[in-house]
Amino acid sequence: MRDRVTGVFLRQAQRLVDHAKGFPAVKKTYLANTAAIILVLGDPRWKVCFPQATTREWDPEYRANNEAIFLCSLGAAIQNIQLGVAAEGLTSAWLSGGGEDLTNRELAEVLGYPIWMKAYEQLAHWYGYQPREYRRHAQVDFYESTLRPFAMYRGDESVDSWPDRDEMLGEWKEAFAGDMANPDGVLEQEADFSVPRVIGQATKRRNS
Repeated sequence: MRDRVTGVFLRQAQRLVDHAKGFPAVKKTYLANTAAIILVLGDPRWKVCFPQATTREWDPEYRANNEAIFLCSLGAAIQNIQLGVAAEGLTSAWLSGGGEDLTNRELAEVLGYPIWMKAYEQLAHWYGYQPREYRRHAQVDFYESTLRPFAMYRGDESVDSWPDRDEMLGEWKEAFAGDMANPDGVLEQEADFSVPRVIGQATKRRNS
């Protein structure tokens, strides 16, 4: 698997040589000595949980801000991985080519993650994406519309520590607190999450 992923990035490097001439250090020869390749996947559906404009006038402002939050959050996750690597006395490189459409398609085919999630860097799954850990569209809808106001700013990181866990999670308890969010392992097609899709306690409060 590592060799197949390495091959994807070597082809990406050659495209830089061919189509982005002059960009330095694109050959990625250091991949020959790479012990691990870590992919960080960005799930754009969660942008719907960021601040949403309540008037058309402010929609462009918040839409642009949400894109910035999404990308900055991914960058912070990647940076923290690299800091952890450095703390162990090792070296690392950020392979940003996974964000290119062609490279992303190749990686999705090799590793099995939904193509609409982009690989912004090269941890979550050994030797491929685990579809039983995929968050279904309806789960994202439930979090955005209903759970979010009760989940944010809690002192406990794990939902298992919530005294009201069963009440708050309801039928989604296993998806949020269990080992498998998606037991049947079926992945979904991309859906439009540019605006909230479900009315719940959070959306009612926003629209009041």
